[in-house]
Amino acid sequence: MENRETDRVQELMKEQEEILEALLVHIRIFDEFLDDTSPRLGWYALEKVVGNALSLVRLSHIRFFSDIRGVEIFSDRSTCRVFQTLLENSVVHGKKVTSIRVTARESPDGLSIVYEDDGIGIPDSEKSTLFEWGRGMHRAHSLFLCRQVLAATGISIRENGVFNRGARFEILVPPEKYRIRTEYQR
Repeated sequence: MENRETDRVQELMKEQEEILEALLVHIRIFDEFLDDTSPRLGWYALEKVVGNALSLVRLSHIRFFSDIRGVEIFSDRSTCRVFQTLLENSVVHGKKVTSIRVTARESPDGLSIVYEDDGIGIPDSEKSTLFEWGRGMHRAHSLFLCRQVLAATGISIRENGVFNRGARFEILVPPEKYRIRTEYQR
């Protein structure tokens, strides 16, 4: 009987150790994403935000196109990390990506920023949990954090691409959270 209890205690201690290790991984991911900086809200030129993200990711053979000049969004300075994550995911998971495009268009609901690649896309079965935390060690942590960073200023993100045609992320910026410099009015 005593041996069985000792085995059970050791089993519970091992489970606790695994939980603590998993928490440390999550904390490191969160810390890396936010880059040890406190939130700083302000107006950021979208072209510069995406440009900074591009400077941090090696695209090699992938072409990049954008139509975002003159657009400014009111967001957190970590918004660069959002685009860096999308770029990294295209490179790592897109498998056959040859081009990436970022565009911005006004709509009645606000500003729609569309990030799309021509890779394999995301299977419909994975879309409902794409932005959830903790779906495996290498899945969804950075996209969860992307959604949280954007949500802090009322900006939303969703994936609405077609599997086998590429990933397509739509970022919706409320009307009061964006502006277009007059020389670039569309």
